[in-house]
Amino acid sequence: MGPLSAQADPGNRAQDPTSRTEPDPSTSAARLAEAATSGRLSAGTIVKSPAGDAIGIVKGFVPDPRTGQLNYILVNTHSGANKAIPYSTLAPLFSNGRVTLDRSRLEGAPTVSDSQLRDPSDNSRQQKAQRYWNSGSSRSR
Repeated sequence: MGPLSAQADPGNRAQDPTSRTEPDPSTSAARLAEAATSGRLSAGTIVKSPAGDAIGIVKGFVPDPRTGQLNYILVNTHSGANKAIPYSTLAPLFSNGRVTLDRSRLEGAPTVSDSQLRDPSDNSRQQKAQRYWNSGSSRSR
């Protein structure tokens, strides 16, 4: 486990980030305030551009179905699209209660459908995300 992996909220791994039957708890005012002050990368953490504009929110975490290790962080953009970002890519960009990421990099990332997230045998999302995030510099600082 890397040095920042202890900062992720492991309780969020078991949550289904795609449930449509209940309000999204990651966007509640209390959850946003908790994420901003907890010092941990967790659901509700704001994703900002280097200019300081809010461009998304951490919605949840996707574990590796074989190992249970934290594999991807699910970010919901302002357009409503879900983007899976490798944990190893996003965790180093977390500082001072938020993630700083280039807007165009986030917007250009492959969109992840709810059905892909629910199907652990569908590894196309991992392959697309890995290719995209490994194809260029994802660090925005």
